[in-house]
Formats: sequence, C-alpha cells, structure tokens
Amino acid sequence: MTNKLEDVSGRIDIHQFSTVEEARSNAIDFAANTFGQVCPVVLFKQGGRFCASTALPVKLAVKTLTSDSANKKASLEEVKKASNRPIDKEHVKAVALYIENAIKDNSKYILPALTVNALKEQMLFTTKIINNNNFTQLGYLVLSLEDPTLSVTDGQHRLEGLKKALFDLDEEGALKLREDSISIMFSFEDDMVQVHQDFADCSKTKALPKSMIAVYDRRVPANGLIMDIISDTALFNDGKTDSTSVSLSKKSNCLVLTNSVRGMLKALMTGQHSMADKAFDIITNKTLSNKMVYKHHLIDFIDTFEAFTEFNSILNKISKLPIGPERQKIAEYRKKYLIANPFGLILACKAVNQYVMIYGNGEKREFIKKLMQDVCWEKSSDIWVGNVISEKLGNYAISSTNKPVSNAIMAISNKLGISLEVQKKLI
Repeated sequence: MTNKLEDVSGRIDIHQFSTVEEARSNAIDFAANTFGQVCPVVLFKQGGRFCASTALPVKLAVKTLTSDSANKKASLEEVKKASNRPIDKEHVKAVALYIENAIKDNSKYILPALTVNALKEQMLFTTKIINNNNFTQLGYLVLSLEDPTLSVTDGQHRLEGLKKALFDLDEEGALKLREDSISIMFSFEDDMVQVHQDFADCSKTKALPKSMIAVYDRRVPANGLIMDIISDTALFNDGKTDSTSVSLSKKSNCLVLTNSVRGMLKALMTGQHSMADKAFDIITNKTLSNKMVYKHHLIDFIDTFEAFTEFNSILNKISKLPIGPERQKIAEYRKKYLIANPFGLILACKAVNQYVMIYGNGEKREFIKKLMQDVCWEKSSDIWVGNVISEKLGNYAISSTNKPVSNAIMAISNKLGISLEVQKKLI
C-alpha cells in the first residue's frame, strides 16, 4: 500500500510502501510508463534535507547527467542562472588523460563522487520512514532517460573528463570504461541560491601540502624518485623528513620537508631549483618513464647525498642521530649552518649539477669532498653573507632567489678554484 510522504521540501516526491519488494515493483512500473531507469539508492538526510547516494555505470552517467555551467566572461545575471562555474578545458583534458592512461595501462584509478542536483521533481520509492529526522534506508529513484533533469553541482570536470576519455579511447578501451561506475550523491534543492551555496561548500576542500602530494601521488615519476631517495638515504630517512607540513618550524627536529627533496632533485637534474613543479614533472615524466633510467638516476642521487653525508661532519652527525630528544640538535645545527637547512642542500646540489655539466661524472665524488670540506658552511661565513645570507643584529636570513644563488655559486667557484660557469665552459 502506498503512502506519499507529505511536507517534503525540494524537488523530490517520496512514496512509501510496506515492503522493499513493493517499493521496487512500483518503481519498475513507473519507469516502464515514463521511459525511465530504476536506480537503487540509499536515502538519508543531511542538513535537514533529503539526499540519496548510489553508483551509476559510466555509460549511464554520461547519458543522464548534465552540467549547467556558466559561460566565461558571463554577466552577473548569467552566472546567477547557472549552477556551476565555467568549464576549464585544460582541467577536463587532465582528467581525461588520467583516465585514459589508467585504462590503457590496465592500472587502478579513482574518481571521487559527483554531487548532482535535480532540476525537476524526482520520483522515489521506499519503505515507510519511521523517524523522519534520523534514518538511512534503501529506496528506488527513477531517472529520466529522455529528458535529462539531473545537473552536476560538484564534479563537472570529472563528468566531462569521462566523456572526453570515452571519445578518445579506442573501441576496446571505451567499452572497458563504459562498464566502470562512478558514485553519485543526489540532492533535490529547488532554491538556486542554495544550489550556488552547495557548490561553494563543496569547493572548500583543504589543499594537500606539496610534501603530502609527493608521498601519495606516485603516478608522477619524480614523486616516486623522491620517496625512494628518502627511504634509502640515512640523511633523510627514519623520521628526519617531514611529509605533512608546509614549512619547517625553527624548532622542528626534522631536517627537510619532502618537497625540499623535490627542490634538490630540480637542482641536480636541471640546475634550476625554482623551476615550476608542472614544468619539472613534464621533464621527469619523459626522462624517468623507463625503469632502467629511473634506477640509474636513483642510484646516482643516493650516491650524491651519501657523499654529502660522508664528507660533511655536520650532515654526518645528523644522519646518525637516533629517534628521540637528541634529534633536537637538528634545530641547533639548522640555526648555525647553512648546509643543515633545506636550501643549503639545494645550493650544494646546484653546484654539483654545474660541475657535472662541465666536467662530467668522473671526478664528481672528489668535487663533493672539496665542496663539503673546503667550503665553510656556517651561515656567518664571508662566502655566504651578502649573497644568500643577510645578517641583522646577529640573526641570519636566507635568500633563495636566482641572483643571490648565482652569486653564491660564483663564491664557491672562487673558493675552490674550479670554474662552475656552465655557459662559458660549454662555448
């Protein structure tokens, strides 16, 4: 026996039945008469509103879901009428490429749920709701296949990325993707102002620190290289690398951030420690995609950091500090010595890069020995003050911009009597 739930706000018409079988049977009958598709859902309340969650096959999602996006340079009135921001074509391409690569490589991928709002009233069939304020139960939503009435509030780039991937993939790949599914959260909001607010709320995600991205996203070869270097290098492993923070505090007992190691790799591989991450990833995606090349770079970079540690007494001490109170010495070393700072290590990596560019790898280890032992790495040293170090009332500040760095490299060159001017040597 049916019982329509009264006083329901939003674009949802809920019909209650005595049993799940009755609810399903009536949903199927209704769908048969309206060219609809029965979709099993979990019905629940959130923020005082009815919502429903499910998963749709990709082939059904791209057919039934729409994206009501504002046009670029739209007027205020036009933006108010739309339920989503303008499409970013580059973002769509990035999502599509991510999916396509996973399908082609037969590897795992993940797409977060789409949040979808109903543009017209939706019919939902379920069992009797006992407690209208506290429930989670099975229901059946009837989706219209002829007149798409479900607009993506959050996730339009994922939806468009799926569509593009289906278009770009070959027949076998597209078929495989069509059979995958994506999770959906339905809302039934009829107030456009609230729809806009829902989109804004969905967008308020906290961005991961770059150090955490390096830990989690190993699809980027450089990130895998960073993590392997940290794991296999005594200077960085065993808790001496902070992978969750945006910056190192003065009292931190960690030597570097995970993202600091990325800066060191930029300096070692390109000589440009301040290179944009996107540009660096493009380079390393090509360079490190071959497993043998990846392994060669890994061994070479680990050897470099081990040489730093072997020939510099401060780094050697840091590498051997046990977990516990003794690690607080790292903060003391960081205050006094440039080499005990992430940027000091980046500077040393840049010097090594320029040496190798000019003279090759043959005498690299001997150069590192001179770099670590013949150069004074105290912040107060004349070699640094005036270029990468500025002093005021006994306090030392580090500058990592290009001009001071170039001056510091020149100072190292003069101290060691070894030219590190790549352009002059290669002409």
